[in-house]
Amino acid sequence: LIEAKIDNLDAALSSYEQSDQLFAGLIHKQPQDWELHSGRSKTLTAIGNVHYTRGELAEAAQCYREAIDIRTQVASEQSNDAESLRLLANAHMNLGLVEQAGGNLEVAAEEYERAEAIRRDLLHEHPDDAAVQRDLARGLFNQAMLNSLEADRLETGPVSQERFARVEEQLQESRELFEQLAEDAPLDPDRQYPLAMCYRMLADWYARHDAASAAE
Repeated sequence: LIEAKIDNLDAALSSYEQSDQLFAGLIHKQPQDWELHSGRSKTLTAIGNVHYTRGELAEAAQCYREAIDIRTQVASEQSNDAESLRLLANAHMNLGLVEQAGGNLEVAAEEYERAEAIRRDLLHEHPDDAAVQRDLARGLFNQAMLNSLEADRLETGPVSQERFARVEEQLQESRELFEQLAEDAPLDPDRQYPLAMCYRMLADWYARHDAASAAE
């Protein structure tokens, strides 16, 4: 999920924008320095996070799109380095979150699917990478939430078996990944909290299905 723990958003935005200008100037002088490009993509992501927190969705989306463009180029130039690809997947998920918040559910689904494809390829190559496991678990949780919203919008009666199974599968896989991460660090609240949320979402989804079945 997008995390922008910022107390003074105006001051933060001003500083991030100054950082972006400095990165842009450095890149103009050293266009082949991909660490600089990656650094600028992180600054753009931070700017997007501030806009997202303030409800400025169009501005946030623009920042995330720029981050996607930069990270796509960086990943290509660095022979698809694992961390570069992980950051690219995160940019797609961030854009998906913004599109979902704006009600553009089809576009959000496309961005989530792009992020998932990258993460699954990465996890296949690096099965013990905790950061990729966490990112995939978060992404699957977001996709389940999106499918739940689509059910509210498109299905006036009980949720179809196909959609129910899809959300259940996404939540179960997310839960398994979060459980693995929590087992590796049982005292870390940052690993326990998303697992608790995943169990709650699963319970809500089962309860919703059972209630609809009982009403038929």
